[in-house]
Amino acid sequence: MRGPAPLSQRLIATGFAYVPELRAVQAEAVTRLLPVVRDIRRHGSCALELCHVAEGALDGYVEEGVNLWDHAAGGFIARLAGARFETHPGVGGTDLFVCAPQHGFDELLQAVREAGFLRE
Repeated sequence: MRGPAPLSQRLIATGFAYVPELRAVQAEAVTRLLPVVRDIRRHGSCALELCHVAEGALDGYVEEGVNLWDHAAGGFIARLAGARFETHPGVGGTDLFVCAPQHGFDELLQAVREAGFLRE
Protein backbone atom coordinates (compact mmCIF):
# COMPACT_ATOMS: atom_id res chain seq x y z
CA MET A 1 0.00 0.00 0.00
CA ARG A 2 1.22 3.47 -0.85
CA GLY A 3 2.06 5.85 1.96
CA PRO A 4 0.17 9.05 2.75
CA ALA A 5 -0.23 11.54 -0.08
CA PRO A 6 -2.16 14.79 -0.38
CA LEU A 7 -5.65 14.35 -1.81
CA SER A 8 -4.56 16.27 -4.91
CA GLN A 9 -1.99 13.51 -5.63
CA ARG A 10 -4.27 10.51 -5.14
CA LEU A 11 -5.35 8.27 -8.00
CA ILE A 12 -8.96 7.16 -7.50
CA ALA A 13 -10.90 4.45 -9.34
CA THR A 14 -14.63 4.31 -9.89
CA GLY A 15 -17.26 2.59 -11.96
CA PHE A 16 -20.66 3.40 -13.36
CA ALA A 17 -24.09 1.79 -13.18
CA TYR A 18 -25.79 0.24 -16.17
CA VAL A 19 -28.94 2.33 -15.62
CA PRO A 20 -28.59 5.54 -17.70
CA GLU A 21 -30.22 7.81 -15.12
CA LEU A 22 -27.92 6.64 -12.33
CA ARG A 23 -24.89 6.75 -14.62
CA ALA A 24 -25.65 10.43 -15.35
CA VAL A 25 -25.79 11.24 -11.62
CA GLN A 26 -22.54 9.35 -11.04
CA ALA A 27 -20.84 11.20 -13.91
CA GLU A 28 -21.81 14.54 -12.37
CA ALA A 29 -20.27 13.50 -9.04
CA VAL A 30 -17.08 12.32 -10.76
CA THR A 31 -16.89 15.67 -12.56
CA ARG A 32 -16.87 17.42 -9.17
CA LEU A 33 -14.32 14.98 -7.67
CA LEU A 34 -11.86 15.12 -10.57
CA PRO A 35 -10.45 18.61 -9.85
CA VAL A 36 -9.52 17.68 -6.25
CA VAL A 37 -7.66 14.40 -6.97
CA ARG A 38 -4.78 13.50 -9.29
CA ASP A 39 -6.96 11.53 -11.69
CA ILE A 40 -9.79 9.02 -12.04
CA ARG A 41 -9.45 5.51 -13.47
CA ARG A 42 -12.02 2.92 -14.47
CA HIS A 43 -10.92 -0.66 -15.07
CA GLY A 44 -14.37 -2.22 -15.02
CA SER A 45 -13.80 -4.63 -12.15
CA CYS A 46 -14.46 -3.69 -8.54
CA ALA A 47 -12.39 -6.65 -7.25
CA LEU A 48 -9.42 -5.73 -9.45
CA GLU A 49 -9.56 -2.08 -8.42
CA LEU A 50 -9.63 -3.05 -4.73
CA CYS A 51 -6.56 -5.22 -5.29
CA HIS A 52 -4.89 -2.18 -6.89
CA VAL A 53 -5.68 -0.22 -3.70
CA ALA A 54 -4.08 -3.06 -1.71
CA GLU A 55 -0.90 -2.99 -3.80
CA GLY A 56 -0.65 0.81 -3.81
CA ALA A 57 -1.32 1.36 -7.53
CA LEU A 58 -4.54 3.18 -6.58
CA ASP A 59 -5.19 5.45 -3.62
CA GLY A 60 -8.91 4.84 -3.38
CA TYR A 61 -12.05 3.46 -4.92
CA VAL A 62 -15.65 4.69 -4.92
CA GLU A 63 -18.67 3.24 -6.70
CA GLU A 64 -22.39 3.08 -6.18
CA GLY A 65 -24.32 -0.07 -6.93
CA VAL A 66 -21.68 -2.78 -6.55
CA ASN A 67 -22.87 -6.06 -5.13
CA LEU A 68 -21.36 -8.11 -2.32
CA TRP A 69 -19.89 -10.56 -4.83
CA ASP A 70 -18.22 -7.62 -6.62
CA HIS A 71 -16.30 -6.44 -3.57
CA ALA A 72 -16.09 -9.30 -1.04
CA ALA A 73 -12.78 -10.86 -2.14
CA GLY A 74 -11.11 -7.63 -3.25
CA GLY A 75 -12.25 -5.85 -0.10
CA PHE A 76 -10.80 -8.64 2.02
CA ILE A 77 -7.44 -8.32 0.26
CA ALA A 78 -7.51 -4.53 0.60
CA ARG A 79 -8.32 -4.80 4.29
CA LEU A 80 -5.43 -7.24 4.85
CA ALA A 81 -3.15 -4.66 3.21
CA GLY A 82 -4.34 -1.92 5.58
CA ALA A 83 -7.24 -0.37 3.72
CA ARG A 84 -10.57 0.62 5.19
CA PHE A 85 -13.89 0.37 3.41
CA GLU A 86 -17.45 1.37 4.18
CA THR A 87 -20.81 1.44 2.50
CA HIS A 88 -23.05 4.50 2.65
CA PRO A 89 -26.37 5.44 1.03
CA GLY A 90 -25.56 6.59 -2.49
CA VAL A 91 -27.19 9.51 -4.25
CA GLY A 92 -28.78 7.12 -6.75
CA GLY A 93 -30.56 5.12 -4.05
CA THR A 94 -28.24 2.12 -3.75
CA ASP A 95 -25.20 1.47 -1.55
CA LEU A 96 -22.07 3.48 -2.21
CA PHE A 97 -18.82 1.57 -1.58
CA VAL A 98 -15.75 3.60 -0.56
CA CYS A 99 -12.27 2.13 0.01
CA ALA A 100 -8.90 3.77 0.71
CA PRO A 101 -5.83 3.24 2.84
CA GLN A 102 -6.62 3.81 6.51
CA HIS A 103 -4.39 6.91 6.59
CA GLY A 104 -6.39 8.66 3.84
CA PHE A 105 -9.87 7.24 4.18
CA ASP A 106 -11.56 10.08 6.07
CA GLU A 107 -10.27 12.73 3.69
CA LEU A 108 -11.42 10.75 0.65
CA LEU A 109 -14.83 10.15 2.21
CA GLN A 110 -15.19 13.88 2.81
CA ALA A 111 -14.26 14.62 -0.82
CA VAL A 112 -16.77 12.00 -2.00
CA ARG A 113 -19.42 13.63 0.18
CA GLU A 114 -18.63 17.11 -1.16
CA ALA A 115 -18.68 15.82 -4.75
CA GLY A 116 -22.23 14.56 -4.28
CA PHE A 117 -21.84 10.79 -4.25
CA LEU A 118 -23.71 10.40 -0.94
CA ARG A 119 -27.42 10.70 -0.31
CA GLU A 120 -27.77 13.19 2.51
